Amino acid sequence: MKKIISSFIIVLFFFQGLIAQNQKYGNSIFWKITGKDVTGESYLFGTYHLLSHAFIDTMPMVTDALNSSAAVITELVLDETAQPKLMQASLLNGSVLSQNISAQTSEKLSKWLATEAGLELSSFEPLNPMAVMTIVMSIAQQKYYPNPQGYLQLDSYFQEHAKANKKELISLETVEQQIDVLFNNFSVQRQSELLDELFSENESIEQQLNMVYNSYLAQEINGMVTLAYESYNSSEVEQLLDNRNKAWIPVLKNEMKAHPTFIAVGALHLAGKNGILQLLVDEGYIVEEIKIRN
Repeated sequence: MKKIISSFIIVLFFFQGLIAQNQKYGNSIFWKITGKDVTGESYLFGTYHLLSHAFIDTMPMVTDALNSSAAVITELVLDETAQPKLMQASLLNGSVLSQNISAQTSEKLSKWLATEAGLELSSFEPLNPMAVMTIVMSIAQQKYYPNPQGYLQLDSYFQEHAKANKKELISLETVEQQIDVLFNNFSVQRQSELLDELFSENESIEQQLNMVYNSYLAQEINGMVTLAYESYNSSEVEQLLDNRNKAWIPVLKNEMKAHPTFIAVGALHLAGKNGILQLLVDEGYIVEEIKIRN
């Protein structure tokens, strides 16, 4: 199970994805932020890429919070220049995929692509293992959890709401920053290890996604982060979660001071001693869980 959380984090992070001694904050996906110099009330929602906005259609507390906010903050707002940059970052330089993964993984990956998507592994040879992993999880998402027609993925929904209602829309990171964290901080060898681990699990990818999906719905965020710590070394966790959370806090503070703000980031960014919630508490803010289920 712990190996799949690696894939989950990467997909959640790429598409818009320290427990240590303190688990007080984070085991929920929806929070209200008040106190200090917050203007009115701001809200923090932990997203999951598998889900569309159908997930929140029956949650008036979320839509009310979104409607009442003057600004919306998400991890990344893509524009027309993003796709070429992402594609360039996904390419291997001086080698091909089959030279960087084991024969066993190559065989399993080839079979999975053919069976689940009707694709040939040869089409993926120019791509680095991290890009391949991301594509695999995206294919699995669309196959096992297809979005209802006309529905948007959660992060996109929040962004489109901001645009349609002429609210300020803030991106916490640029595409260059996300590319740097995802690709430049993972050697090709390390990327290959993560891809090997994905296909070395006893459970199928569908079963793996089911476990993560159910954990999210149960709001077991702290447990998911704990598993992530078993998959990554401390330096990788710092790059993927901790450092980014800390860099985001000044932006969140400025926006919440200016106006009521709705913040939507990957759920794994909420939990732990270096999670957004605890960092806000450390800054003197009041965070209160809002129950989305009875």
